[in-house]
Amino acid sequence: MELFSRTRLARRPLAMGAGVIVVSWVVGGGVVEFRYRPQDMQRVEVPLDHARWFVGLLSQLRPAQVRQAFEASGAAGAEVDGFSAAVLDRIAQLRDAVSEAD
Repeated sequence: MELFSRTRLARRPLAMGAGVIVVSWVVGGGVVEFRYRPQDMQRVEVPLDHARWFVGLLSQLRPAQVRQAFEASGAAGAEVDGFSAAVLDRIAQLRDAVSEAD
């Protein structure tokens, strides 16, 4: 039974070239299943408790820390803004997904 499903688009890291990678997840049956495209729709299952633990750690990151990580990678101003917003949004989506499960 599928309890929750999300699909979002995110830009690949610039070092890997232009393009789009799709990451989606399905929460149900006590696991979070991550699906990655375009590479053969690879799937990785993570126990729900593990995903909750990990998203708890990620949720402790402050926006300034996420920005600093991208700045340290050499990203420019607009890239820092875009990637930081995307990462923080993805953390929030996953947090919502695992909290709605059960």
